[in-house]
Amino acid sequence: MCPNEYLWFEPYYGSSGNPATSHVWTITGNYTLLSGLNGSTLSVQAPPNVNDAFSISYQYNSVCGGWSDIANGGAGVMDCAGGEEPYRVGVKPPVKEFNVRGNTNVYPNPAKTILVIDIPQDNPKGQLKIIDMNGKQVYQANIIGKRQVVNVSSIANGVYILKLNINGKEETTKIIISK
Repeated sequence: MCPNEYLWFEPYYGSSGNPATSHVWTITGNYTLLSGLNGSTLSVQAPPNVNDAFSISYQYNSVCGGWSDIANGGAGVMDCAGGEEPYRVGVKPPVKEFNVRGNTNVYPNPAKTILVIDIPQDNPKGQLKIIDMNGKQVYQANIIGKRQVVNVSSIANGVYILKLNINGKEETTKIIISK
């Protein structure tokens, strides 16, 4: 990840949905916490210095009773040479790895009034969501067609996660709304 980059972690439960009744995140190292440690997601800001790092662990209490296995992961800061580099968080399920943008083109970023999402697949179908850094969903729409135009004028300035589920594949990327 790049210095000061925003990261959002979400547990992956497979096709069974969210079986959790409570969540516990643990984080160590250099970071800025942007959300609580007991929610269903975790938001952090990376440290400002290259070669700094942090590690996370996640565990949930199941609706069936009992705690899940602990999932561990981490992230380190690299030199982005003045540009944004894709970030990946090397963790194993149940914490999901970020899959940054693949071949989907998202622009302008930062966005003022509209956000355009160009999907290179034929007949893309699915959903898109915009989620704030506290894990709250602020926008949702169905994906039908290769170009989605999202009016973001009513969404507050800030950093968000754009989450796309296209034909069963999930892509996630950071977007900025700045008016």
